[in-house]
Amino acid sequence: TKAEAELSEAAEQLSAERRHADELQAKFDAVQPEHEDLFAKYAGTIEQIETIKGEKVQAATDCDGLRRSLLQKRSEVQQERKEKEDVENAPPSQIAVNSVLISVRLEGAAKPLQLRPWDTDFDVVVADWLAEQQMGMELQRCLVRYLQHLEDAAETFPVLADAKLSEVHEQFAME
Repeated sequence: TKAEAELSEAAEQLSAERRHADELQAKFDAVQPEHEDLFAKYAGTIEQIETIKGEKVQAATDCDGLRRSLLQKRSEVQQERKEKEDVENAPPSQIAVNSVLISVRLEGAAKPLQLRPWDTDFDVVVADWLAEQQMGMELQRCLVRYLQHLEDAAETFPVLADAKLSEVHEQFAME
């Protein structure tokens, strides 16, 4: 009958659809592990990208800090050079009445031996300085001779000198 024919045709269609569904399920089952692997790789790649972005931000921050530090150091060096040039190019200062004519920094002494314009007796100046420095008076003659030598040799004042007591004694004790 007609109903049986339709039923038979519907059963064949159902069977064909089931086969097709089974084929699709088989393909899906075959692709599913690959899909999971790809998704895991994707998630790992996204994680790496985020890590790299964080490292990039940190590198940019570090770079900015280094640039600021470099600019600051350059500025400091430039300022130091300018100050040095200003000092080197500054005209010599005029000697005031109360200024020092001769100042000698002697190795081992706390204060320099200084001769001022009103100091006329070198012996007294040296004796007072030796007493203040708690040094032996046997150095007095050679230090007086050394001061006289500096005064005689000076072309301009003030005279600023550094010396070792041993060298001064060796050079001026025998004169």
